[in-house]
This record gives sequence, structure tokens and C-alpha cells, in this order.
Amino acid sequence: MACAIVFRMNRRPAIPKALRNLFWTLFVLFFGWTGLIMSGLMPRLTPQQHEALALMRAPNEHARGERNAFELLWLLPRDIPEAERAKVFAADMAAIDALPPMEGGDLDLASARYPRHVEADERMPEGCSRKPGCLAAVRANPETFRSALAARAPMLAELDRLGDYDHLRTPHRRSFSAPFPEFQHAGPLQLARAALRHVDGDTGAALTGLCRDLRAWRQLKGRSDSLVFEMIALAWLRGGVQLVADIRAELPAGQPLPAECAAALAPLVEAERQSCDVYRAEFAGMDASLDPGTMFASGPEPGLGDHAKAFAARFVYSGEHTRALLATELAKVCATLRAPAATSAPAPETRCSLTARVFNPLGCILADVGQPDYGRYQQREQDIDALLQTHALADWLATQPDIGAAFAARPELYRALPVTLAPDARSLVLRRREQREDEAPEVALPLPGSRIAPPAQAVHP
Repeated sequence: MACAIVFRMNRRPAIPKALRNLFWTLFVLFFGWTGLIMSGLMPRLTPQQHEALALMRAPNEHARGERNAFELLWLLPRDIPEAERAKVFAADMAAIDALPPMEGGDLDLASARYPRHVEADERMPEGCSRKPGCLAAVRANPETFRSALAARAPMLAELDRLGDYDHLRTPHRRSFSAPFPEFQHAGPLQLARAALRHVDGDTGAALTGLCRDLRAWRQLKGRSDSLVFEMIALAWLRGGVQLVADIRAELPAGQPLPAECAAALAPLVEAERQSCDVYRAEFAGMDASLDPGTMFASGPEPGLGDHAKAFAARFVYSGEHTRALLATELAKVCATLRAPAATSAPAPETRCSLTARVFNPLGCILADVGQPDYGRYQQREQDIDALLQTHALADWLATQPDIGAAFAARPELYRALPVTLAPDARSLVLRRREQREDEAPEVALPLPGSRIAPPAQAVHP
């Protein structure tokens, strides 16, 4: 009996058959999973993904030409002799090329060794940015603006050459740590100069110069590979159109505009809309940063974390498949560019199939959360197009004997605009497609002559 008790105590409990089957199933699946990954068979790219990668890695189609405006805008804040500008610019681009794709580093810029026209913290007076109100701000404090513009006269002289350039291309290697040109120094100077000329009584020079500046920005828009530049150009176009309208509100309704304004204020044409070059540039930054060697770089001293990184880089992340996921979404954006104004890029969506999530789980997570909604940038462009058409409508309305009746019977061309006539018949109110928390949902564009005389008629009910 004692022997039987000892035997029962030493006997191991039997493993249930179902549990054994589960273990062997998981064992086989694990080694099958690792085998497929190590063989390179999975994750597999679809033909659509191969096409998207080829599109995103193709050379620029529109952001090219004979004169690149990037150099002018890059060197704009510095007082650099003309004979040294090309050498300094080349040295700066080489320094940016040496930056790591994901992390900032010591950036020894040759241009930094030259004095700034004004100190970096010495800002322009408030009022002449992308929001309405530049004319009122300059009129309220003209001497402050006069002094600020005098200090920046060399910068304005450089900006007057912007129309000599035919494209804007980023000449350095794409990197998320690369700095941008100081675009913010450009538009406010031009807007403030035009407003001050008008306040000083030289309205002809104000409108002529302002329309010339708008044409220069429009000449580069659609021919750049920088989404930041495209949005900056839109901001200055919006500010310029608003300022033209504000100046014209103080002039007789029938007073003609300078010849330069015809092209500056015309609706956008296809060649001025964003091109796929912008999104190729966006992808170029992703392309370098998504490389496994960059994402899972080992530290200076090997440790346990490096083994985890090596495992992740080999088994739970595929750099090329992740790039293909993002390229496919960007290709969808490119398909909507230069299309009718009602078309917008689709919002980012879940891009990974179940198979992809099994063989590239980390890449799927990055693809799901790593891409912004580019559709809002197209909405911003459509808002500028609507603003230009609204300006043309305001110009036509101001010449009509009965503004309210004319608005009600406005030409078919303007009926699709999300615009209403203000109750006092002095301005048109345009609702923006892009709604932002830091801006009003609508913009009011005054009619020519509306601030020097009452409207022709009240609005008809």
C-alpha cells in the first residue's frame, strides 16, 4: 500500500490532448511565420503598391526649371555679398545633407556667419499676416511700420526679384530634421509695404506692387516640391487678395485696377494647383526614416535593448511594405490633384489586410497613425480659388445699379460659391471649406467703393 501511495505521488499528471494539439499547432505556425518572413516571401506587395512606390519615387514633373527660388528665400534674412551667395548656399545644403534622417544634429551653416538684416527676435509689427486687418493696422500705426520696413529694405529688394524665378525645388536630401527657409519674413513685408503706400496716398504704386508680388507667388505655386511652401504661398495670396479688396473699398467703384492685377487676381489655373511633386517630397522624408537600419539603430554600447530592436527589425517590421502602405495613400492624394474644385483627397483609412497585420504588425501601426489628412490642404487651395472668384463677383456687383437684385440674379459662374451678401450690401461673406479652430469660419470681402459711399440698394428679401 505504501508503494502505491509513493507511485501515485511521483506520477505526473497527463497533459490533455487538446492542449498538446494547441501547443504543436502554435509551434508549427510560429516556425512557418518566421520561415515565410526570413525567406522574403511575406509580406508581399500588391501590383497597386508597386505602382504607388514607382509613382512616389519618380523624379519631379513640375518642380523644375532654370531658376530655383529656394536659394533666394533661404538666404533672404542674411546680408551676404552677391559674389559669395552661391558658395554660401552650397555649403549650407551640404551641411543639411549630412544630418541624420530622424534626429537633429549640430548644423554648422555658412550663412549663420553673416549678419542678419534684423535680429531674429525683432518681429514685424502685428497685423500684416495671413489674417485680415493689415490696412487697419498700418493706418493705426504708420510710423512703426515705416521704421520696420526701412530696416528690412534689403529683404524687400530681394523679394522684388522673386518673379524672375520659375520653380522652387528643395535641393538638399529630405530629412525630418532639416530646417525650412524663413518664409515668414516674406509675405508680411510685401503686404505692409502695399498698405503703407496706400495710407501715404500712393494708391497706384500700392496696387501695382501688390499685384506684381501676387503674380510672383503664383508663378511658383504648383511648381514647387514643398507642401510648406504651397501653404505659405496660399497664405500670402489670401492676404494679398484681402488687402486689394480693402484698398478698393476706399476707391470709387468704377476705378480700374492696374494691368498687373488682371493675372494676379484671376482664378487659379490647373498649372497653379499642387502637383504630385509635393507628395513625392513628403514620401522622400518617410522613405529614409522608415528604413529598418534608421528606426532600430543600436546604441553605442550593445545591450538587451539592441537584441529586441534586431528582432523587431527582422520579424515584426518590414520597411518596404510600410513604405508601400504610405505610398498607396499618397498616390490617392495625387489622383485628386489638379481636379475640379469640388474634389478633395480622401481621408486616411486603415490600409492593412489581416495578412499584412500578421507579417508586418509594427509597420501597420505606423501606417495607421503616421500620415496626416492631406485633404485639408487641398481645401485650403479651393478656398483661395473661391476667394478669387468672390473678388471678381464683388467687382461686378459694385457696378450694378441694384446690388441686392444683381446678387440674386448673379451669373451662373458664381452660383456654386458658398457666398452670401451681407445685410448692408457692402461686402460678400464667403464660407471656407477648411474650418480651423484659430480662424473665423467665414471671410468678408468688401465691395469696391463700399467704404466711401452707401450701397446702391438695400438687400432684397
